[in-house]
Amino acid sequence: MSYVKDLRKLAVASGGQLMVTNRRAALVDGIDAWTHPGPELRLMQRLKEKFDPHHTLNPGRFVGGL
Repeated sequence: MSYVKDLRKLAVASGGQLMVTNRRAALVDGIDAWTHPGPELRLMQRLKEKFDPHHTLNPGRFVGGL
């Protein structure tokens, strides 16, 4: 799992990002498949709250735990 974090740090330092598209079930815990979206996350959280106030649509599966 730490290699994913290391690769993500290198990608971000180079101005890029790293998204995990295929992972084993054993590695699911502790690895966020998405790169942190930055300040846009707050806007996405507000939209999610507006359109899915009961958090029934795929909770926690999108970037930032949305």
